[in-house]
Amino acid sequence: MRKNKVLFLTRYSSIGASSRVRFYQFIPWLSKGYELHCQELFGDSYLKSLYQKNNRDIFLVFFSYIRRLIFLLRELGKFDVVVVEKELFPYIPAFFETYLLRKSPFILDYDDATMHVYDKSKSKIILYFLKDKIKMLMNSASANVVGNSYLYEYAISSGVNPVKLQKIPSVVDLARYPRGVIRKNVPAKCVIGWIGSPGSQRVLLPMVALLKELTLTHNVKVVLVGAKEIDGYADCFEYTDWTLESEVEILSQFDIGIMPLQDEPFQHGKCAYKIIQYMAAGLPVVCSPVGVNVEIVKNGVNGFKAVGQVEWREFLRLLVDDLSLRDTLGKKGRELVEDNFTLEYAGEHLHRVLARVANSDDNKISDDFSN
Repeated sequence: MRKNKVLFLTRYSSIGASSRVRFYQFIPWLSKGYELHCQELFGDSYLKSLYQKNNRDIFLVFFSYIRRLIFLLRELGKFDVVVVEKELFPYIPAFFETYLLRKSPFILDYDDATMHVYDKSKSKIILYFLKDKIKMLMNSASANVVGNSYLYEYAISSGVNPVKLQKIPSVVDLARYPRGVIRKNVPAKCVIGWIGSPGSQRVLLPMVALLKELTLTHNVKVVLVGAKEIDGYADCFEYTDWTLESEVEILSQFDIGIMPLQDEPFQHGKCAYKIIQYMAAGLPVVCSPVGVNVEIVKNGVNGFKAVGQVEWREFLRLLVDDLSLRDTLGKKGRELVEDNFTLEYAGEHLHRVLARVANSDDNKISDDFSN
């Protein structure tokens, strides 16, 4: 029996967090039932330039667009289902993308509030031409997969039929996070950790003075994974490069995981992947009550939601001083991930989306599939 051919059109290569989490980690799991192919828009060179130099190489962007366009013109009609991460081409109008995608049923996947890049832009030109781009793409798709309630509600408010909409959270492969990681019973220092990238570390800036204070007043070390050195704080924190191979080992050395966010529209679309990683590693978390963080973190159960510097200081000090509390909250967080944020859990839902779109004559999803 022929397997359905599925094309993943990702934003990045596997070293890009969103593409890795939403697509590449599912390949071994889904390959049993589908013939899978991937084509990234931006390759490793672009990401390395972005992370190391903190700029977007215009030549690489142009080359990436041309390479994808040639690929689509040659190959797109050969697949039973096409899954697009966010959009085919950033800053290109929707009608051009829907025209290219007309040959195959397509699914859109969102784990960020991509629409706000356009509809909240300060540029009048972008607002005029692209304000409704994501809304138009969603309504043209055979199905839409979104990572959280904020994105789900946006799709509904944009007129997307709930029958064509499925909420699938960002998840971890728990096989990489052994249960019962032995934490340091008498730590030399309590490690407060953050994991991310240079592009996302701006959310740390309101926190750095407080984190430095804790290193001076408490037995605390702050470890920032994937971040570039922060001006004025190079000697205050420990900076560690991120690699896929080392991330779980590094997380196992944390005692507390943090996820500060700014209360702004784009941040509301985040899927709390950091929190899910921390909890998978058995860590208590302290986070900003923004977006899906509010649903995942329960105060005093698996972590704390902190508003303002006073609460951040209070909750971090409480966890730093109480090893037993850290252990209790960490175990509860791990249980939550085991029940709701695993590769198997999300993979089953993604499989259903793919199967129903691939096998539907009119490319619609049956009523029992909607959220």
